[in-house]
Amino acid sequence: SERGRTRTGFAEVALVRTDARPTWRSASWVLGAALDAEGLRAFDVSRFDRTVATPGAFVQYDRPFTRWLRTSTSVRLDHSNLAGTILSPRLSALVKVSQQVSVRLSGGTGFAAPTARLEETAVTGLSPVAALGDLRAERARSASLAVTGRFGGFELDATVFGSEIDHALQVMQVHPGLDPFGPPLRVVNALTPTRTWGTELFARWTRDPFLLTATYAYTRATEADPDAAPELRSRRSVSLTPRHVVTFDGIIEEEDV
Repeated sequence: SERGRTRTGFAEVALVRTDARPTWRSASWVLGAALDAEGLRAFDVSRFDRTVATPGAFVQYDRPFTRWLRTSTSVRLDHSNLAGTILSPRLSALVKVSQQVSVRLSGGTGFAAPTARLEETAVTGLSPVAALGDLRAERARSASLAVTGRFGGFELDATVFGSEIDHALQVMQVHPGLDPFGPPLRVVNALTPTRTWGTELFARWTRDPFLLTATYAYTRATEADPDAAPELRSRRSVSLTPRHVVTFDGIIEEEDV
């Protein structure tokens, strides 16, 4: 067992401005600032004690160009004592093909500061992990295309998505010959990007008091193999990422009951 304590805090303030008389031409914008903080105290593995504070500022602007085209643009600037200063833009466009069909295209970036708290170390604990070295922040890019149709009581959605993460954090085995008395695991940045792409289908049928939904998702995610020789640039499937997911939900909703 390992004793530890994690404290997290988040604060945000935002100013929202919209047109006084909403019409299809109405534009809106949001201006704000945020602070995200986390403190880790690992009583039994003190080399992982840390405090991270990430202040940020953001602006978002939503504007319709025509009755059938609307865009949303946002930019966020964060400063982390572990990741430095990072700019994260995002753009989304909504096209109404008809009263029943719409198309949304979006893309953007993001980041995550280096940490030893990963899925692998949640299983092994931090004791067998070497102290974090000079790691780079994870940087992500993502995009998606979604088509939505509404026909009577039916709603159908089809989405294609993809993402790429540079410098993804991984856990690798330390060769015994390099440090026979040191911890056997080490957190490293992946040599090649982690890539994920797939599609999701969603269907919903509503007729009071019944609601039925069904989804199917296909996801293909690959990453660098940290335990292979660097010159081989070998890749493997990302663990804990199912290739196929199917769900069905049935709901009967009576407000009086």
